[in-house]
Amino acid sequence: MPDVPSISPLLSYELTPLWYVALVVAVVASWYGLVWWLTRKKIPKVLATLPPKAPAQLDFTALKQRYLQAIQETETAYRGRHIRSRALHQRLSELLRQFVAEAAHAPVRTMTLAELKQSRYTQLSAAIETYYQPEFAAAETDTVETALAVARKVVNEWSS
Repeated sequence: MPDVPSISPLLSYELTPLWYVALVVAVVASWYGLVWWLTRKKIPKVLATLPPKAPAQLDFTALKQRYLQAIQETETAYRGRHIRSRALHQRLSELLRQFVAEAAHAPVRTMTLAELKQSRYTQLSAAIETYYQPEFAAAETDTVETALAVARKVVNEWSS
């Protein structure tokens, strides 16, 4: 019989170099992924991109009492001659701004008088306007009673 070629078994290759190649490909792909992750453009966390925070329930009675007490303490400091008229007007202005900021969750502490006049906080802007002249005048004026009455009126009549 003629020589019939016999079927030879498949060549058996060593798999170790294949594993090394797969490992190198995985390391290179991981490296590129890490470089991309560390150098990607991140969205900055600024006020405009943060989700709105639900306002907490506010106890207006306690808030009003706290600020009326602060106004009373400011008056007591003035009567005891610990602060002068200019400082009283400045403290009242700051107290009213803080009160409205807490009561209305508004950024009124950093607003100028012109911005306050354009806002919906007319009571606050009117009160701050009455404090501007005594706060920044060259000579101190005695408008303390009016200033205290205005501050108490704004706090007592405030409603959100």
